[in-house]
Amino acid sequence: MEKGGRFPRKWAFMRQCHIPKESEGGQTLKASKLKPISVASLWLRIWGSARIKSQDASQWIESVLPPYVVGGRKGRDILATVLSLEHRASQGAYLGTLDYTKAYDHLRPSRAAAVMEHAGLPKSIVEGLALLWTEQRRVILWQGLCSDELQWAGSSLPQGDAFSVLALSLTLRLPAMKLQRDFPGLSQLIYVDDRSWAAGNPSECEAVWNFWKRESTKLGFKENIAKAQFFHVTGSGRRRLRNTSCELQVSHEFTVLGVTLRGKPGFKMSAKEKKRMEAAQFVAARSKALPLKLRTKAFLISCTSAAVASWGWLLSSPPKSHIRKFEAAWRSLGVDLRQASVPLLKVLSGHGSDLSFMSGVSALAAFWRGVERGGLSLQGWDVSLAVSRIRAFMSDLGFTVVRPFVWTGRGDVSFEGDLRDRFPFVKHVIREAWRRKMLEQHSSSSRRDAVFIDYDERCMKKGQNLCR
Repeated sequence: MEKGGRFPRKWAFMRQCHIPKESEGGQTLKASKLKPISVASLWLRIWGSARIKSQDASQWIESVLPPYVVGGRKGRDILATVLSLEHRASQGAYLGTLDYTKAYDHLRPSRAAAVMEHAGLPKSIVEGLALLWTEQRRVILWQGLCSDELQWAGSSLPQGDAFSVLALSLTLRLPAMKLQRDFPGLSQLIYVDDRSWAAGNPSECEAVWNFWKRESTKLGFKENIAKAQFFHVTGSGRRRLRNTSCELQVSHEFTVLGVTLRGKPGFKMSAKEKKRMEAAQFVAARSKALPLKLRTKAFLISCTSAAVASWGWLLSSPPKSHIRKFEAAWRSLGVDLRQASVPLLKVLSGHGSDLSFMSGVSALAAFWRGVERGGLSLQGWDVSLAVSRIRAFMSDLGFTVVRPFVWTGRGDVSFEGDLRDRFPFVKHVIREAWRRKMLEQHSSSSRRDAVFIDYDERCMKKGQNLCR
């Protein structure tokens, strides 16, 4: 199939459903106010994903894409990469981020094919993909109905296709490399069509903005000016950005790839953070109707709503008010357990029931991966908000600092030395510390059933199994 440059013709047919945009209301909607979602063949998605992740393809991708282009690459980590920008911001760098309007709609299959062939993708695969993309046909769906005629959509790339993501990354690679040559001290992060950077001064930050405006026009893309953001951790730095250019939309917070960076810990949640929390609370509240045991429900919530709500809190823990709402929805899973001890219920149900703990582990894991892969250095102990967040998390679990990035107390956790293959053990140590903390909270409470329990890991495992 690959050698012949021909793919099954059915792969060109896709279903296109439509979701109303959240900002719109009323009984009628214009077609332009709907968000189209195209669903391609399962076999196309399986083949594309498996092919991109194969050893020869991964080696080729690593050789042609610079390290700061992370979209669609195996082993790349969004949170760890965002932490590298936060690290630069804590050192006084000026941040900027840009986004395209309908990037896939503005990238022609002919251009994408030429870019991929120039980068070294086998010609037979390029020809097959180009033919597949130009022959796209869509079945339009709306409220259970479908169109009588197929709609041609061969002037753009389909979203959700692994090779479409790769084509977009390869298209932006050349201007990004040119930008890096012009500004060697620049830190870049390019994820699909999102382009973020950390510059040393306001003038350089503006120069990068002007560079992308020129290059985007040449490539046929359209910048989403409303989503452009510029940021500095200090108020004086933000004033310098505003004085540099009136075009720069400077704010006290900076959202990149769903993660919000701020200049200080005190804050109100961003729209995306609030949306994730409310979605998690909604799913947790509805899960009580499932005909499953408590621990099974708790496991499902930890894999779904808790995982969503705890994602992205790199600089601080989620607000306590939203944690309480989530815990209230979670406790309602068992009607006969509403009066039970919350710490005891948590420890028996599993750590996925504790949103504060889950978000802290996520932040610690992201920092660990960043250091392990060389994208972060062990600096900023007294400056970085991300490091301060990890320090507060470890202290809350009962760990004490030996020296920067080394803890002891309820086990030993250290960022020193070779970090490879060590984090599974670190996670075990942290989970055991959390279980001890929960039992201590139960024992020290004013409840009549609160008694001192000497912690034993094997007994804890038996108790959790009984709870299932």
